[in-house]
Amino acid sequence: MKLKPVFTVLILIGMLIAYIGYKLYTKPHQDIEQLKPDLTATADQILADYQDEQQGNTKYLGKIVEVSGTILELNTGQNNTHQIVLDTGDMMARVSCELDYLVDHPKLANYKIGDQIRLKGLGAGMVMDIVLDRCVILE
Repeated sequence: MKLKPVFTVLILIGMLIAYIGYKLYTKPHQDIEQLKPDLTATADQILADYQDEQQGNTKYLGKIVEVSGTILELNTGQNNTHQIVLDTGDMMARVSCELDYLVDHPKLANYKIGDQIRLKGLGAGMVMDIVLDRCVILE
């Protein structure tokens, strides 16, 4: 007879977990362009902050970052993804801005290597380069 309350509680917990999972799965896409940046920096400043990787991650990881710099590379990858690499003065550590694949980027056609650009993206840490994900081009 005591199994009935335990069974009921387990069903309620299962329903709560399913509801939370559903809400997370259907969470709307955040529009990075509309979000206010947590930090504004140049590519050179970001590199200087990442001289100590832990300090750089503390400052930038998971934050909305507005970055400006000179375009070193423009790359197009699979599935029409785009990457803008910013010059930091150090070829071994650059700032790589992965453009948001869920958004069109008509402004990208206006830029070429050597141009100054401003972008806003989500700090994703340092792999080989310092990476900003889901970037959008600002005017």
